[in-house]
Amino acid sequence: MRNTLIVAVSVIRGLDTRPVTACPYCDSEVGRRVSAGIFNSDFWANTILTLLPIPVMVLIVALIHYVLPWPTRRDPPRQESG
Repeated sequence: MRNTLIVAVSVIRGLDTRPVTACPYCDSEVGRRVSAGIFNSDFWANTILTLLPIPVMVLIVALIHYVLPWPTRRDPPRQESG
């Protein structure tokens, strides 16, 4: 019942097309300049350069996990009696 209510409220909120009024800068000159600076002709190049480290890190982790030789059997350390 609770999950249904959460989904229903989320769908209703998603269909709401009124602009967000919580941001005081969105309709100002500063907001328009910031938006123009972000969504300019270099947007896709900047997006790709920003996201590029993610596949590089995944590749490094995959190489470490699948390529490097790991010992198959690990014996517990020996304890000296004394």
